[in-house]
Amino acid sequence: VGGAFVVKNMQGAGGTGETMGAAGPSLTVDNRTDKSSNVQTTQSLNVEETKPATSEVTTPTEVNAVSQEVVSVESSTLLSTAEDPISTTNAVNSEKDKSFLRSAFSTYLSAEVVNEIVSDPKKLTLGGEEKNITAIFTDVRGFSTISEKVTPSQLVSFLNRYLTLLSDIILENRGTIDKYEGDAIIGFFGAPISYDYHAWTACLSAIRMKQAELEFNAEMLAADVIPMPVYTRIGINTGNMVVGNMGTDKKMNYTMMGNDVNLAARLEGVNKVYHTWILVSESTWLAADSGENKGKIVARRMDKVRVVGINKPVQLYNIVGLRSEMSENELKSVDYFHQGLDRYLQRDFVNAKKYFDKADELFPETVTCYNRDGSTYKEDGPASVFSARCTKNITEGIPPNWDGVVNLVSK
Repeated sequence: VGGAFVVKNMQGAGGTGETMGAAGPSLTVDNRTDKSSNVQTTQSLNVEETKPATSEVTTPTEVNAVSQEVVSVESSTLLSTAEDPISTTNAVNSEKDKSFLRSAFSTYLSAEVVNEIVSDPKKLTLGGEEKNITAIFTDVRGFSTISEKVTPSQLVSFLNRYLTLLSDIILENRGTIDKYEGDAIIGFFGAPISYDYHAWTACLSAIRMKQAELEFNAEMLAADVIPMPVYTRIGINTGNMVVGNMGTDKKMNYTMMGNDVNLAARLEGVNKVYHTWILVSESTWLAADSGENKGKIVARRMDKVRVVGINKPVQLYNIVGLRSEMSENELKSVDYFHQGLDRYLQRDFVNAKKYFDKADELFPETVTCYNRDGSTYKEDGPASVFSARCTKNITEGIPPNWDGVVNLVSK
């Protein structure tokens, strides 16, 4: 699905060839319950009263949050709800303490990040902290249709394998798993350990997810585990967000909050409008396509849109793939798309349509979609969406104050 997402090099951000270092007039996104309204994603862990450690620390059953477990005989808590930075006095002074930290963080942080925290716990601060990070939201298209066609046990089995596959990619690229919400993964890059290239690692992770999805579908369909392919939509945004330990003395979560979190969630849903799989904001694209990573990722520049709840227009980019892994026709298609978009914004819809049609011819992105009754239909990619829009504008005209900005009327 999606041409450029060919499984060629399934390595992480540090792999060979890529170092850590762009989607019709009826703009209605389906009315499924929005998972991102007033987003405050959570990782819950019930924290019991601290007691002196008298035996080897047991890994918590649910370790998706920063824990307040006691890890020394003096009953010192590594993490609390105080405003002060984590005290390192006798906090991580034994192999037992280090083992607890590794167990507590390894389920939602990469091994590299865990090692940094164990070496220097001061890199974690208590309470919320505003940081420039990159948020990522994923969601399975038509998940309710899939769930209706399998038993609950089958659903849980395949979903766990799917979530593991995609989560591992996030962790391999220095990302943090915030939470799971049904079939959705919510995560971020650039916290708790700060680094400059978090937008790049988020975009690279999204590309690798779509590639891994191809292999997953082939395996699951061959084994008759799932009744139809799994297609993942991904939204990414970079900006200032509050990230940290939030909650109460008894229950605290390591999570992110803020308007820029909401935008990442909105972009995941906007994929439905443009028949795309990965949409990112301009802030993410400019950060990812910079420095030593300049030119490595290919993206389509799309519309400027106003998403629900956010008044300022956002320039969208559709991540297509890694330049080194794309064919000549795929790269030409993206170039034709941009030439079409330039003419579209100049109100030259006749010639814009020609370029969009040529882009679609070189890089067809048709997928088979399934209705709940089992019937299927074909859905074309973003070039076809813009071509159809040109046709409508030619036949019906546009308002005199038309500026190309699209107002999305639903989540």
